[in-house]
Amino acid sequence: MLSLWLTRDIDAVQANVSYSFFCTCDLAETSTALRKTKSQIFTNSALGFDFASLERRFIVLGALVDTEFAMRDEDNNVKALFRQGQAHMALNNIDAAAESLENALQFEPNDAGLKKEYAAVMKKIAIRDNEEKKQYRKMFG
Repeated sequence: MLSLWLTRDIDAVQANVSYSFFCTCDLAETSTALRKTKSQIFTNSALGFDFASLERRFIVLGALVDTEFAMRDEDNNVKALFRQGQAHMALNNIDAAAESLENALQFEPNDAGLKKEYAAVMKKIAIRDNEEKKQYRKMFG
């Protein structure tokens, strides 16, 4: 019984010490650092593309969710915008991919990888537009 009582006292002392520590530390700075770290974790987890997998679509959708979480705290997260554009391309959502990559290019206009990915998206958009024009010509021509 005495050991139980001592354990409670030690737990109470440790809780008091922890509480005192958290009261003295700068929570705003800690919160900002934690948000930034969380954003980096979500962005890096979006790198987990395994396009050869049978569950490709679910993996890509998971990557989209991760990029959304990464950008929740940091709107100008270029890496997350780039990964979001790649995920939209994998889902054949070309317009959303173009929008994500355009936003990323606003923050990093000289990034070669972004430019290359954006050029590929614009090429797919041009191909899609040409195919639509051909279809409309057949319908109305």
